[in-house]
Amino acid sequence: RRQSTAYQAAPAAPPSQGLGRLVSAQSAAL
Repeated sequence: RRQSTAYQAAPAAPPSQGLGRLVSAQSAAL
């Protein structure tokens, strides 16, 4: 459930930060 929060916070943050890309990779692994 902790990852679920991080995944939701990723889309909220701007992709320019690079965090969205990292989350995208994790989402694919999930």
